Amino acid sequence: MPSRRMFLRTLAGVTGVGMITTAGCIGRIQLPEEGVLTYKSVHVGWRYEERMRWADLCWVWSDGERRIFGWYPEEYPEVVPSSSVVVATDELERRLNRDFDGLEYRLGFTRPNRTGGELRSTDWFVALASRHDFNSVQFGDVATVAFDTSHVSVSHVRKDAVGPVDDWEQLVRPMDFSETFASAGVPIT
Repeated sequence: MPSRRMFLRTLAGVTGVGMITTAGCIGRIQLPEEGVLTYKSVHVGWRYEERMRWADLCWVWSDGERRIFGWYPEEYPEVVPSSSVVVATDELERRLNRDFDGLEYRLGFTRPNRTGGELRSTDWFVALASRHDFNSVQFGDVATVAFDTSHVSVSHVRKDAVGPVDDWEQLVRPMDFSETFASAGVPIT
């Protein structure tokens, strides 16, 4: 007859969750769901005074219904070719990797029935994304997304599902990134 230990090992292997369940981590993994894109940022890091410094190189937010606002760096204007489009090309990524010690792409989504109005903390989420996923979704899109503890994966995008963003109020302005973060030793001039 198998021991209790052997039974538990087998059960953990069959269920695929093992001891994670007892640690409470399984609640942090979410099944795919639809989300309206409401946030995009390019986050960069550099070493200064023996510490890693991080800042949003580009930050664009939307209420998912009628407004888009944020900033982009004067030094890298190609990251925002228009107020509703934020992309990272191969060339931009090479340049950012040359200029900085760290590079992250972040996406944020709101549940489709919760855009615009008062949001609860469970109605929106922001996480790291691959460059491919970052580029695959733009403002006005609804995407099927899955989150783990810190990353988002985009599996399907419905373009302009919220409606044409050309009619939205758009205020995305340039910012002098090197001047703004000069006191933190930003490595670009």
